[in-house]
Amino acid sequence: MSADWRDAGGERFVAGRDARDFDEVLTKEAFDRMIPMAERWTLGVAKAIAEAKLSWHVTRLGCRAEYMFGRDAPKNGTEVHRAMDFELESLCICMP
Repeated sequence: MSADWRDAGGERFVAGRDARDFDEVLTKEAFDRMIPMAERWTLGVAKAIAEAKLSWHVTRLGCRAEYMFGRDAPKNGTEVHRAMDFELESLCICMP
């Protein structure tokens, strides 16, 4: 199984969607619901990371949030790649 972002459905999802579908889903009402959920998730993950004294971090931008297995948030793609623990991440990807 590849850890490529396309496996998470990004490329296939966008390729299979119609622009009008996004207008029906990406609404203010949807974001008003999703952003607080992402905030709550981010706080919970940050708390769990701190309690376990892990050298990981969590980042949120709007309603999108993710954790990475490194102390500091990477500043560019090269730093993301260097920080990746492919073996550990392969255990965390739950996509079929």
